[in-house]
Amino acid sequence: MSLHRLSSWHSFGGTVFVIMEHGDPVVPSQTDVADISSDDKAFSWPYFPSNRQQKTVFIRDLHDPHMSVASPIPASLEFSDGQVTACCYDLEQFGVGGDEFEALDDLRATIVELYVTLKQEPSLGPLPRRQLAYLARALKET
Repeated sequence: MSLHRLSSWHSFGGTVFVIMEHGDPVVPSQTDVADISSDDKAFSWPYFPSNRQQKTVFIRDLHDPHMSVASPIPASLEFSDGQVTACCYDLEQFGVGGDEFEALDDLRATIVELYVTLKQEPSLGPLPRRQLAYLARALKET
């Protein structure tokens, strides 16, 4: 049995490895999994290089049954030291996770919570009023 690099895992900056036996992939045994996971020098899973460039994505779904997105919400993904931060600068809100998906899910939940909270407040200051106005345009309750 041998360990082979299968392909780059570009969206997370790491590499996918597969155990091969006689040219065919095999399901790793508990021993194989322990050997792979104990080798900290060879693997960092997932590996985020600190020099990874930030990128902008658009949130088109909040994954909430009571709310949908009427206008896509821009979010900047920033990578550092094994962590991803999804920032919505228009709302001054962010989400954090171990990968892009977790960070965006955290940001989605933050956006929903912010909207529900702001809607219930009888008087708002300038920043919360601006945030609520933005969310009222970007979101649609279903």
